[in-house]
Amino acid sequence: MTISRLGRAALAIAVALSPAAACSRQNPKGEVTVLALWTGSEKAAFTEVLEAFKGRTGIVPVYQDTRALPQVLQAEVETGNPPDVAIMASAGEFAEYARDGKLVKLDGLVGEHRRAFKEHWLLPMGEGRDRHVYAVPYKVSFKSAIWYRPGRTPEPPRENWDRLVSYTTSQAGAGITPWCMGMGDAPSSGGTGTDAIEDILLHRSPEVYEKWATGRQSWSSPEVRDAWETWHEVFVEHAYGGPRAALSTDFQDGGRPMFADPPGCLLEHQGSFIVEFYEQYRGLPNGAPRAGADFDFFPFPRSTRPGTRPASRGWARSIWP
Repeated sequence: MTISRLGRAALAIAVALSPAAACSRQNPKGEVTVLALWTGSEKAAFTEVLEAFKGRTGIVPVYQDTRALPQVLQAEVETGNPPDVAIMASAGEFAEYARDGKLVKLDGLVGEHRRAFKEHWLLPMGEGRDRHVYAVPYKVSFKSAIWYRPGRTPEPPRENWDRLVSYTTSQAGAGITPWCMGMGDAPSSGGTGTDAIEDILLHRSPEVYEKWATGRQSWSSPEVRDAWETWHEVFVEHAYGGPRAALSTDFQDGGRPMFADPPGCLLEHQGSFIVEFYEQYRGLPNGAPRAGADFDFFPFPRSTRPGTRPASRGWARSIWP
């Protein structure tokens, strides 16, 4: 999968922290510990993958799940007892571990499978001939999506940011809450908000976004400040239940009011992974929501500001050192 010119994608990155994971011959038919943040139904699905791996290789995977993955991983690395494999959602954290020499090089292990990935998806670290592969992409989620209920709410505009803003204010003026929002995800709450801020900045100026993502653009620069302020004016001020409710509502449940009758809110900015949670909602007037029938999405609309242009397919290639 390539990064869409219309939006962003989030990676789940599998990294090896011990030689046992990089070469099964060092641990024949032994155990390989895997640390990831998937719990509940996501854990059940991943466990099926691990069982298939065990049946095919004879290696016993020992799965450790935690919602506090960054903190747990850092503590285990610092105490000298890291997992063999960690599934990381943050490319920035991955890069820090690679630069600190905490990861096992996977150049030989990836081998011929390297052709299956575009170079930037393997996130090679280093310069020139010293660039090494430390990770393998495991899962990708599209994160520039806006979800809504087709046929049950005023049809939202799809192609133009200014029209979406006008839609937001007009619906609010009519007494209808435009945006569903849940930002709770302890201990990493707030991701829903930062995703929207990134989308605003990316669709206004891919160049500025790239500089910001690589630490070359100040957080206090006018462009970044304006993205934060726009997020507050468009999303937060029109969020279901208000800002405090959005902060205390778990991200998995942020869209639940959209399926009430009548809907409590009309739109939700959320990644593609939210489909699984929508389909598990219970106790709703019309039963569990069904994709395509009860909810649909459109990509984050392009900006019409003078001097802006859509994000390029290749913008991510220069992010990784």
